[in-house]
Amino acid sequence: MTIKIETLYGENIYAGSIPKARRQIVARLGDDVRVRISRDGYIHVLGIMPNTTERGWYIYGDWSRR
Repeated sequence: MTIKIETLYGENIYAGSIPKARRQIVARLGDDVRVRISRDGYIHVLGIMPNTTERGWYIYGDWSRR
């Protein structure tokens, strides 16, 4: 089974499991972020929100099993 993540920034990330997908997102965004992957298919990130200087939760993308 493969996890496919479609980010809101036009990127696709493929991983073999949810924990591996989380590690790939942290590797892309930096060690100071937290990642929340919900069962209903959304990925939220706690970090500096895009186009701001504020730290908070924002939607990073969605995922599906392939």
